[in-house]
Amino acid sequence: MKKLDFTAPFNGFMILEFINCFAAVYTHLEGIQENREQLFFLFDTMCGRSSVRYRFDGEPTEPAKRIGVTEEDNRGTDDTVEFLFGFAGYEYRKITDGFKDAIAASIDAGRPVIAKVKAAGKGRFRVITGYDGSKLIEPSYNESLRWHKEPKKPTRYGDLEALYIVGDKIQPRYTLIDGLKRIVEVMEYNSREKPWESWVEQFTYFPPAYIKNFYEVDNKEKQARMEKLGAIMWTMDGHSFQNAFNNRDLYAELQNPALTELKIGDCYGQNFDLYYSLIGLAECADWKKHSFSGGFVGEIAVLALRQIQENEEKVLETVKQAIAILEQGGA
Repeated sequence: MKKLDFTAPFNGFMILEFINCFAAVYTHLEGIQENREQLFFLFDTMCGRSSVRYRFDGEPTEPAKRIGVTEEDNRGTDDTVEFLFGFAGYEYRKITDGFKDAIAASIDAGRPVIAKVKAAGKGRFRVITGYDGSKLIEPSYNESLRWHKEPKKPTRYGDLEALYIVGDKIQPRYTLIDGLKRIVEVMEYNSREKPWESWVEQFTYFPPAYIKNFYEVDNKEKQARMEKLGAIMWTMDGHSFQNAFNNRDLYAELQNPALTELKIGDCYGQNFDLYYSLIGLAECADWKKHSFSGGFVGEIAVLALRQIQENEEKVLETVKQAIAILEQGGA
């Protein structure tokens, strides 16, 4: 038997997806003791994931598919994996067979292994921290995953689909400017394709002809649309974005005084209030009591969504300013 002393926390707001497991493994390898859970926010934001927005019909956008914001990929596409290892400054190998020998070699070298399991659905990634004959050893996820339960069964070799074996520490292949450009790429897609607009259409008084007017549908449909809006607000990750830029001690390049003056992390301030206002509106509306005024709830939703869109455009411009500063060598 061989077991690593692995105490790195997972982010309690997120399922066991790739970025969460990667951040925990990085924390362990680097021996980081302060603000350990905050590293998730840095990686989540720099790969562009926290800037992904969702359409009303649930179809993933192009950035969502590339980064892996789907049940199939769990934020673990080859694109995301390559960027995060390159950004963190580690070599790696992805393997799809020979699991037992690879795990033993990695653990013996003092390096945890990130594993993807075959089972479809949410939380498809694990961290392997040891082995005992035919059994795998994992950390106690429950200590960290405050909002999510740990897997019901321990991971077995037969459950594995792929492993990510951490290699040597190297000069990072990607830097802050590369992360900022990924954020811009995702946010410019949002500006161009307007996934928020698909939500506005569901609540506005003048929707496209193919959508039933929110004011004219029955209260059951009104409630269903509002509940769907409230649910999507829980996935809006200005929280990751703010934490990534406000905890500048986690990443040296973020300590650039010129970037500090931009206050990038504060850009989502009002949006937090709007997210939770829409969640509260969806949860508190009494559709039986306010059968007539229920339609006007839609107008409140539209106003909030429009403001969210406007604020995100300001965030995009601020990130572009940061890129310009870095490209000019500003400090």
